[in-house]
Amino acid sequence: MRRFLVPLSFVLATLPSAAYADDPAAAEVLFREGRTLMGEGKTEAARQKFKASQALDPSPGTLLNMAACDRSLGRTASAWAEFLSAARLAHAQQKRQQESEASRRAAELEPTLSYLTIRVLEPVPGIEVRRSETRLEPSLYGMRVPVDPGDYSVDANANGYEVYHANVHVKDARDEAVVEIPKLVPKAAGGSVAVPTPPAQADSARSPTAGDASPPRAVSKSTAPTALPWVVAGIGGALLVGGGVSGVLALKSNSAAKDHCPDAKQCTDPEALSLARRRDTEAVIADVGIGVGLAAIGAAVILGVTQRGNREQNASFGLIPELSTERAGLSFWERF
Repeated sequence: MRRFLVPLSFVLATLPSAAYADDPAAAEVLFREGRTLMGEGKTEAARQKFKASQALDPSPGTLLNMAACDRSLGRTASAWAEFLSAARLAHAQQKRQQESEASRRAAELEPTLSYLTIRVLEPVPGIEVRRSETRLEPSLYGMRVPVDPGDYSVDANANGYEVYHANVHVKDARDEAVVEIPKLVPKAAGGSVAVPTPPAQADSARSPTAGDASPPRAVSKSTAPTALPWVVAGIGGALLVGGGVSGVLALKSNSAAKDHCPDAKQCTDPEALSLARRRDTEAVIADVGIGVGLAAIGAAVILGVTQRGNREQNASFGLIPELSTERAGLSFWERF
């Protein structure tokens, strides 16, 4: 069977949640406390303050401080990812100096990263692989993934199979750790070795015997269309609506800020500054929501056309959500 994988990843980097990005005053208090703790050498406590501040009011400056804490704590992969996120957010907010600084520090850190590659040599149906507490997406099998130095457990399991477990230590810098997961062993029943048995054959699909000139009958494949294009289109529409609403809110916040302080360059009014920061956040949400929404609708059209054209080739599609503390999004794939 011919296989063709088409990844369409739309990742919303450092997208703030409207439910939390509405308290810049509290975020500022947390940020200042984080800076104080950093000065006292309490790096882990400082990072927690920065993380809480970032949840309340996303800022590239806060991300830069989080990354500095992680780098000081030896979490090089986390720091590298946070520097990159800070650069993206600074670019979206047109803060060129912070964007340049974040990009420079990410590039400086990248050559020192350590990597962990987890290979699944013979995947069995329904296999699930975890790196410590993190579940790996199948698309990451066999890929070099930057990780923080330290000890990791690797577990693989599937229904009806024994669990595979391994421990691995990743060194501090430029390490290339590899874990290879062999084919899982079927669980034994009653102390005997489990031997898979072939499924019973229907009368209408008999096996060919010696002297039987007729070829085996092909099992027909389902050609029913999937609902994925509609799902993707619905998500795209929702993102467009959300982006549009955020755009309207950004305009209102901008107008309110100008009412408080017409000259933005000379403005010291706390209320005007708060409104300006809210406007920037709403503008980022609007830009990302509209852009990703349009891309998702375009992807839905492509998936619909491809699905119709390849229905006879047993086309199949998948939708994989991507969610972490720093980003959220969707990945789509097609196989036929």
